[in-house]
This record gives sequence, C-alpha cells and structure tokens, in this order.
Amino acid sequence: MAYWQNPLLAHNARMNKDFYRNANFLAGSLTWLVVIGFMATQGSSMLALGLMLLFFFGFVLQCAHWHGRWGWLLAGASAVALFSFNSFGYLGVLGVIWCAGAPLYLPKPWPLPAALAMASAFVLSQHFHYQSIDLIWLGLWYSFHLFSLGMAQSARSEKLARQELESLNRELQATQMLLEETGRQAERLRIARDLHDSLGHQLTALAIGLQVQRRTHPQLTQLAVLEGQARDALGSVRSAVSDIRDENLDLKAALEQLAGPAVGLNLHLELCSVAEPQLAQLVFLLSREAITNTLRHAGASSAWLTLAPKGQGYEWRYRDNGKLAAHWRQGMGLKGMAERVAAAGGTLQVGREHEALMLKAELGGG
Repeated sequence: MAYWQNPLLAHNARMNKDFYRNANFLAGSLTWLVVIGFMATQGSSMLALGLMLLFFFGFVLQCAHWHGRWGWLLAGASAVALFSFNSFGYLGVLGVIWCAGAPLYLPKPWPLPAALAMASAFVLSQHFHYQSIDLIWLGLWYSFHLFSLGMAQSARSEKLARQELESLNRELQATQMLLEETGRQAERLRIARDLHDSLGHQLTALAIGLQVQRRTHPQLTQLAVLEGQARDALGSVRSAVSDIRDENLDLKAALEQLAGPAVGLNLHLELCSVAEPQLAQLVFLLSREAITNTLRHAGASSAWLTLAPKGQGYEWRYRDNGKLAAHWRQGMGLKGMAERVAAAGGTLQVGREHEALMLKAELGGG
C-alpha cells in the first residue's frame, strides 16, 4: 500500500510550530518591555537601560538559534547584563527568561550547570549586598529557575524528536517511491522479455514460413503481401521492446522527497537518465546520506546534486552552502557509503569546499 500524507495535516503541523515559536518570542519580548518600562519610570540610569537592551538583543539572537562559540558568548553577555541590576525583582523575572533560553544556545549537558551557576551567583550577590537570605525566598528562586530550564529542555527535546521523526518519515516516503519505481522498471523489463521471446519469435517464424511458401508458390501473390505485413509487425514489436527497455528510473521524485521547504533545504538536481536499478539505488543511498549530513552538521539552506555520464560510468557530485564545524569528521554513515561504493567498483571522495560539505563519487555503469 502506498504511503500517503494528508497535506492539510502537514500544513496544520507547520502552522502550529510557527505559532508556538512566535508565541514564545512574543512572551519574552513583552516581559522585557514591561521590565524596562518599570525601570524607565523609576528613573534608572542610561547604563542600566543600555544593559537591558543588551539582554534583549541576546534574547533575540537566542531565538535565532545561535550555537557553539557564539552561543557561549551570547549566554555570557546576557548573564553579565543581568548582574548589573541591584533589584532582585527584575533579576527573578529576567533570570527565568535566561534559563528558558539556555538550552537553545548551549550544548548538552551545560544548560543545567550554567543555570545553577548563574542562579547561585545571584544568590551570593544578594547575600553580599543584604547580608541575609530568606530560605523560602531561596527555595522559590531556585524552583522557578529550574522549572523554567526544565520546561525549555523538555520543549527542545520534543522538537528534536519531532524533527527526527519527520526526517525518518521523509526517508521512508522517498525509499518507498524508489522501490515502486524499481518495481515498475522490473515489470517493464519482464514485459519486454516476454514480447521478444514469445511474440517476436512467433512473428519471425511466420515471416520465414510465408517467405518459403512464396518461393514455392510464386503464383500466389498474396503471400508476398502477408510476408510484408508479418515483417512489419515484427519490426513494431522490436521497436516497442526497445522503447520499453530504454525507459529510465525516475530518481528525481524520490530525491526531492528528502528535502524541500519542510526541512528548509532547497535541493537543486541535475540528473542524467539511469536505467540500472542497482545504480539508481546506490545514487539514492549516497544522496540520502549526503542530505542527512547537511541537515545535521552544516546548517545549509541550499544543496546541489548532479549525476552525469563519465566514460563508461557516471560521476556523482554533491555540495551545499553550509559551514561545517572545524572538528567535523566523517561518521559511520559516510564511511559505510564509501565501502558500498567501493564494492560496486567505484570511489567516494569526501572533502570541503569553502568550509562546506563536498562529495564526489565515480560510479560504474551497472
């Protein structure tokens, strides 16, 4: 049974995801506006207002999903901005926002230690200024911050799980499309063989028999007409068999299923015709692994995939416009694909082009 995805449900899922992302950003922005409004009415210094602005920009960049070195810098700058305030009423509100954003720009397992360190630093600052700490206040302080962090981590984990499920779903659909296309190709080849082996041979025998009878009985002029018709029919069968065999697999539809607006990757395809099912499967698996690496490690918005004839085989190329991390190394997926390509008599090269992922494979002709 062919897999079918309800486009209305997919559209609603995207709308819900966009709604919650925008709602979170709006909630944080309104909280910031309320706090800075109170500060302005109470005559706070321009320095304090400027630091509040720094914190807000940190929140905006946090929503843009900054990671790695920039994520740590962003977290530190936001925390420093918070430390400048003497009012723990403001710090309580803004600290909760900071903890909610920590899982977005700090890698695991650092959000929890960072949140505890920041909350503890605020507590020590409170003790330094006022020489006293209320235990109930202390419990509420940590509880709100940890609750905010836990909710944010839970939401992020759910988002990552949903993205992984969507990725597996796309791969399943693409694989099913390729299997269906391969099945149709196998059926076409079977029909071509049957036509050639049965009807083709019968028409050949009929044409030869009519030729013998025409030479034996030259007075029967109708035999020449029948012989010509038999040979015309044989030519039509051979032409049909050739056309059926020359039909190629549709790789483009299966590969387009792996990317698109749903994952934010614009895939540009330039594919030559492929008739061999084994080669088509190898190209599909190579392309799937390349796209997976782009989505997981490169953060690219576009990718280019080409398959062109070269000598007695084909050349497959893939590149994106992302930026791989300096410490990125080949995973088991790419190493496994290199082994698969080598087993098929080809070679796979993995490299970088302007800090982006670049793959090139020399493939046999099947």
